[in-house]
Amino acid sequence: MKSDIENIFGLVSAQLVNSTVPALIQKYDFFNKFNDIGVGNLDFLSASFKFNKRVFEAVLNYLVKEDFLVKKILNKESVYELSKMSKTFLIENSKYNFSSYTTLFNQSVPKKSIDSIVHALETGEPADWNENGIWENQMKSG
Repeated sequence: MKSDIENIFGLVSAQLVNSTVPALIQKYDFFNKFNDIGVGNLDFLSASFKFNKRVFEAVLNYLVKEDFLVKKILNKESVYELSKMSKTFLIENSKYNFSSYTTLFNQSVPKKSIDSIVHALETGEPADWNENGIWENQMKSG
């Protein structure tokens, strides 16, 4: 039986993939850096990337669901590592490195989407989503 978080990510994954993965590659060189790290738990990875732990946990689970990462239990704790797919297609020195093609998304992914993901990862807060710079409080998770 799927967990609630897996069901939620199933609903939104089609929208997230177009912004999240290109943002991680373009802004953070995420998959190459993750490859250098190897395996890590949420605390270690959050500190390594300097990401907000709460937001990054959601992103990590999304990346697991979409087969960019693998989540497993090591010494009674959840750890994450790159999937075979990511190692094959998203690492700089891999035989089939397609990560540079994410620059093609620059034209199709609104800059505001990437900026919102970056802002949330770095601060743990939602970015301003309207023209007045006001975030609707009912949308904020607490």
